[in-house]
Amino acid sequence: MQPSKNKSLEGIEIAVIIPCFNDVDRLNLCLDALSKQTLNSQKFTVIVVDNGSDIYPTVATDLYPNVHLLSESKPGSYNARNKGIASIESEFYAFTDADCIPEKTWLEESLNAVKNQEIDAIGGPIHLFSIKEDAPTPFELLDILSGFQQHKSVKKLLYTPTANLVTKSKTFEKIGYFNGSLMSGGDKEWCQRLNNSGGTLLYVQNATVNHPARASAIEYYTKIRRLAHGMWARKNTDPTIKSYLGIKGLVSCITPPINRWKSIFNDFPDIPLSTKIKAAFYLYTVKFYSQYQIQLCRFGLIKIAERK
Repeated sequence: MQPSKNKSLEGIEIAVIIPCFNDVDRLNLCLDALSKQTLNSQKFTVIVVDNGSDIYPTVATDLYPNVHLLSESKPGSYNARNKGIASIESEFYAFTDADCIPEKTWLEESLNAVKNQEIDAIGGPIHLFSIKEDAPTPFELLDILSGFQQHKSVKKLLYTPTANLVTKSKTFEKIGYFNGSLMSGGDKEWCQRLNNSGGTLLYVQNATVNHPARASAIEYYTKIRRLAHGMWARKNTDPTIKSYLGIKGLVSCITPPINRWKSIFNDFPDIPLSTKIKAAFYLYTVKFYSQYQIQLCRFGLIKIAERK
């Protein structure tokens, strides 16, 4: 059941929903980018939904007067997003993450596209960047290599992550909110419902969001655990992942990633060789780690799915 709307913020054309979990520093960078949007600030508001951070975030309302801070006690970013949707009556909703930095034209380009009556939702590029542009860590290099291939994801796989998703209130009325029981993959599950209902997802090249690459082993392996647990949670509803959870996935685990190794060494000419070698090693080992997490799920040894 969808929560009832709170109409206290009526009149806003588009609401930006941002879940936040222990990420207040990068949240401020995101809010700063949103304060510089080319879209008139009176046409949008930003709803930040804290999802149980160890230290409750604060927002400088003098710097960001159109930002509102809420909290959601139920764990999971999709519960937080649902709380944000329910908090405001808006014709359009935009979603990004606390660690993302939208380009200044993001909202304007997205809004212009999603207003088309034949479009139900849009997704744009998600550009991964390293802390030091010319000197990524091995894990940043891996993250950039796997990246968000948004052009392919939206056009062929009919899916866009909630790091860069804009949709209509009517779309939620038609297919429902996000699945709050999922800790990962809820955006893909929602896009599948959109596709199954006959809805249209459009790729918009100029609606860009920047996303930091995972810089450390802790960040990168946390991502791998989260994705593995999310795949297992969707094993009965997502036909695209079934093969990865079976024998094919185990075989793939031990197969050297030759083509991706080639990409590491050929596609990044300015990166030091030592970094590439480390990245190539981690790329191989991370396949085993992902399958290890899936097998833990298979035998019921993961009681609480990894979350952001």
